Amino acid sequence: MKKYEIFEHENLRSCVLRTLEETPSGTMNESLLDSIAHGAYGFDSNRKRMVQILRWLEDKGLITIEAINENCLVAEITAAGARVAQGVEVFPGVKRPERKA
Repeated sequence: MKKYEIFEHENLRSCVLRTLEETPSGTMNESLLDSIAHGAYGFDSNRKRMVQILRWLEDKGLITIEAINENCLVAEITAAGARVAQGVEVFPGVKRPERKA
């Protein structure tokens, strides 16, 4: 994987965690997460790539995933994922968010 791709994946993972952490329910489906990543943050993403990002985050214990049906996954942030999203903890492979002024 190229350095830029690594950088982009770290940032996209951070984006997903921050989005989930800011959502009152802490949950969102992969389609909405992909739309936010693309529209609000400018990532060149698609649902297939978003599912790969979500599976990575789930594997690391930062989110859980529930399959609603074969076309819809719902991600929910875990306590560990929230700490990473807030910048309280550092996690390899996830960009640490900038501190708010």
